[in-house]
Amino acid sequence: MRISDLYRRGEPVVSFEFFPPKSEAGYESLYRTIADLKQLGPGFVSVTWGAGGSTRRRTAELVVQIQRELGLTAMAHMTCVGAPRAELAETLAHLASEGLENVLALRGDPPKGAANFEAVADGFSHADELVAFVRANTSLCVGGACYPEKHPEAPSAEADLANLVRKAQIERTTERLGWRPRVPLAEGIRRTVEFYRALAAQAGHFQLTPVDLTCEQLTG
Repeated sequence: MRISDLYRRGEPVVSFEFFPPKSEAGYESLYRTIADLKQLGPGFVSVTWGAGGSTRRRTAELVVQIQRELGLTAMAHMTCVGAPRAELAETLAHLASEGLENVLALRGDPPKGAANFEAVADGFSHADELVAFVRANTSLCVGGACYPEKHPEAPSAEADLANLVRKAQIERTTERLGWRPRVPLAEGIRRTVEFYRALAAQAGHFQLTPVDLTCEQLTG
């Protein structure tokens, strides 16, 4: 199922995000955990790309296995880190051929030890470039990220909003924008409502959904 269609039902959606383990034993343990969590009826689950793109092969394998064997809607994260276009295109083609319908397109953090993000040869520097690439080469449902509290690298809130508008307006429009609150949850929601109004005024209607809430944020 396309996650955008899931949200159009107008009902609360709960999802889980997983980080691919580096060891085979960890991989098997995580898969058993995901199978147990299926009993809670999540709307979908997602699997990260790993720091520096280190687990991208595992990410592709895991989302395919989750959707095929457990029957859960799965979404793969995809970043620009260390990945040239040919490699990204190969991964996207593989996901589509296996029946995956959703991808979360992100720039990603600089590799460990690097002060700034630098694109690899024939790669991308920004998430909006990756979104455009996914749109041009697939029919996948594309999600993106936004920062109601301002991206830490943005020179100003206005500049950050302008960058997000570009991402949201690419071709058929990014179908889902998620946020990760970095302040207490109630304050994060207040800021997000204000942010959504400002964004909607410039970019039109799309889905804005909360993601990555931690137990700490939910309890206090």
